[in-house]
Amino acid sequence: MFRHSFTTIVFEAINLKRSHGQNVRRSRHFKSLGRLTARAALKEFKAGDRVRLRLNPSTKKGRPSTLRFNGKVGVVKCRQGKAYVVGIKDGGKAKEILAGNAHLVVA
Repeated sequence: MFRHSFTTIVFEAINLKRSHGQNVRRSRHFKSLGRLTARAALKEFKAGDRVRLRLNPSTKKGRPSTLRFNGKVGVVKCRQGKAYVVGIKDGGKAKEILAGNAHLVVA
């Protein structure tokens, strides 16, 4: 006997293809952290604070463009609009990532 998940059965019954859009690629591969709380949406950081990039799949706004930097620790350089510029080391290179406050956690 084959065991299929409910979504697979539904998609096969209706002859629908699974979505492979950009948001699916970025959010399907890590666990949901639940809804975005007001506290997480309103937290602020100062220049020089050490933060960890923790991408929150419940919100798209301010999400860095790739999952590659998820979990990296960096230093807040400045604020740019509603987002923060975070300097990280990727291999031997220094890089700057734009991320919203919902995707940053104090390290």
